[in-house]
Amino acid sequence: MEINEILSRVTVDCKDNGHNFTVTNRLQVIEELLENTEYKLIHNGRLCRIYGKKPVRNQPVILISSHVDCVYDRLFCEEVKGGIMKGTFDNSLTNACVLYDMIQGNLNENVVVAFTGDEEEDSGGAYEVMRVMRQWYVQIALAIVLDITEEGWKEQYHFTVENDLGIDIMTAHRIVSLLEKYESVYGYTHDAEPDESYDYDEEDIACFTLCIPTYGDMHGEKGVLARANLLPTYCTVLAELANMDYHTAIKIIMYNREYTPERISELRENEIFVFGSNLAGSHGGGAARLAYSRFGAVWGQGVGLQGRSYAIPTMQGGVETIRPYVDDFIEFAQKHSDLTFYVTRIGCGIAGFQDEYIAPLFDKAFDVENIILPKTFVEIINHARRLSSETSGLEFHVQPIDFFQKTSKRWKE
Repeated sequence: MEINEILSRVTVDCKDNGHNFTVTNRLQVIEELLENTEYKLIHNGRLCRIYGKKPVRNQPVILISSHVDCVYDRLFCEEVKGGIMKGTFDNSLTNACVLYDMIQGNLNENVVVAFTGDEEEDSGGAYEVMRVMRQWYVQIALAIVLDITEEGWKEQYHFTVENDLGIDIMTAHRIVSLLEKYESVYGYTHDAEPDESYDYDEEDIACFTLCIPTYGDMHGEKGVLARANLLPTYCTVLAELANMDYHTAIKIIMYNREYTPERISELRENEIFVFGSNLAGSHGGGAARLAYSRFGAVWGQGVGLQGRSYAIPTMQGGVETIRPYVDDFIEFAQKHSDLTFYVTRIGCGIAGFQDEYIAPLFDKAFDVENIILPKTFVEIINHARRLSSETSGLEFHVQPIDFFQKTSKRWKE
């Protein structure tokens, strides 16, 4: 099926009231178009529909987000001349392009596609996507937002890249390197009109918007002009960007499970309470007292598994004296994958250390699925990994930074 045919079919009404979809014509067409493809509807929500080739749980994904809500009273799509299309294309134009890639099988299995509502008002669809992903313990390694733009029409650009937010330098290098072959046919605008990228950025999700240049009032009933003959390039670039190896971004946010609750009063079977102790095993205060009174900690035992708890000494000196015990704990947890270990903020209570000093000790635990960490530890380790990825291998970074500088001369700030 050609892009123009898909565009004609999806340029139909779709509206919502900020809480639910109220007109679903376009959503029904999307479902019909994907009926005989690899894609399954993995979330049928109030303000979004999420499609994937397989169920996504506990794994990082690349998200393509294309809003389906529109403000028009009358929708149309028609060919003018010379490869120019005219119509009410906000945002059926990008809906058609991502659908083309989906139907053609151009996207990898780790790419999920969200068709969102409420973009024109409060971005309720994008927030629902993020909420669902959190519930599934799925990390969005990168969000690619799709939209139309007024930028680049006069220059006859095939696409523009806008609103790049929260992207580490290594990922930026990969993106810029990939786009180098399109240097003469695309434009860049760092701070463009607000769109869903701003909402994903609020949740610390690296993102950017891939736009199709158009001419006219994007929200007007007379519609806009679009160069249909350039859409194949847009579809190719979208697939290349979505399928690119974002190993660095995925590594940075590898923690894709729950956090240790701030208060634990009971444990399920095979769950272990990990607390900070002292070598004497005097469990008289803080989490140690809770471990002793509820979870089987043994008075006089300051290290290791005891009952349904595990003790890590934190009172014997500086941070480095704690590290060997943390390493022993991680090794123990790896050997006992049938148990789930809830690590408390050890050393950050009576022992008097700050989270910033203790959290890095658990970096190796970050990738051990049966170790659950406190949210503050996760945030600190995440931040440290991001900084490490951006500053390690300085010789490697000389080339991309130089390329940014040369390329930025033609980019519009």
